[in-house]
Amino acid sequence: MGTTRTIHIQLAGTQYEMTIPKEDELYVREAARILNERMQQLLEKENVHSMHERMTRVMLFCMVSNLKLNAIQHQAFAQLELMDDLITPAIRN
Repeated sequence: MGTTRTIHIQLAGTQYEMTIPKEDELYVREAARILNERMQQLLEKENVHSMHERMTRVMLFCMVSNLKLNAIQHQAFAQLELMDDLITPAIRN
């Protein structure tokens, strides 16, 4: 891990100062943009005015997305292992 950097981001209308690893800055800024976008969509499209409810729904959306990504990654690794098991003996012969 490299050096840290202090950045300012806005989440749900509140400004936050965060000290993060320098290499994570783009990810943190993009995550903040997506979170703010989802919060705004819940307000505009689903008429959810409660900040607490919007934050809770966005948190759930993020966790579901993370679980789906982990499942896809697990499947990909399993397929790579299977291909490796099939190819390695052929290469050795």
